[in-house]
Amino acid sequence: RRIGFTGGEPFLRGDLETIVNYSRSKGIFTGITSNGILAVTEQRILEQLDLLILSLDGPPSVQDLHRGKGAYHAVVELLERLPSEKLALSCVLYAQSLEHIDHVLDLAKRFSVRLHVQPVAAITLMNNQVDNYLPEKEMYEQVIDYLIEVHDQVPLLNSVSSLRYLRAHPYQEPIACPAGKIFFRISANGSLYSCYRQENDAGISIVEHGLDEALYRVHEPVCSGCTIADGVELSRIHQLNLGALVHAFRVA
Repeated sequence: RRIGFTGGEPFLRGDLETIVNYSRSKGIFTGITSNGILAVTEQRILEQLDLLILSLDGPPSVQDLHRGKGAYHAVVELLERLPSEKLALSCVLYAQSLEHIDHVLDLAKRFSVRLHVQPVAAITLMNNQVDNYLPEKEMYEQVIDYLIEVHDQVPLLNSVSSLRYLRAHPYQEPIACPAGKIFFRISANGSLYSCYRQENDAGISIVEHGLDEALYRVHEPVCSGCTIADGVELSRIHQLNLGALVHAFRVA
């Protein structure tokens, strides 16, 4: 069993240590996704975590602009302090980050930390500046092709099969998605969704219906395509894609 706390920024919660400790007490593999800024001062929480996923999109000029002042320094500090097996990096490919992919790859290799990449999606941008982030398709495809080329030389969590699928963004074909079957999302108000990309729809309240009933009633995702790296990877594995299965064993 696994649970991952995401945001926003999970370390903004004053009760996060209590939540993490409770999750661990139930024998659940517990992770947090963070920009790192607040995480650097929360040593007791970090010691309890099984996995800390740090958002890293590029050097300070990119990272601090889009993730918050001091975010780059915080990520590097945590890479230096924590064991590599407790860490992973997450890189979002948007217009300003594409040209810095080598910087992110170099840090991943330097600290022997696993990395996954995924394209920016308009649905995740909570503002009206979508066009400022969406990359030119040709440059985006070149970066994906480059990642495929160097795949065996860098600690990428994305399989080649998944990278090829993500290369078609934003024109991917629908995939056989296991969302709502082997993973799901619970929002802060207790609403359950098959996937966080479904949060524009009405969720099923765990508070009102209980977890078992909510899982039974959760809506299956209806997507034109997927941009979530983990979702695409799990879909490939669920479909018994040989390349994805072999890669999963290698990075496990």
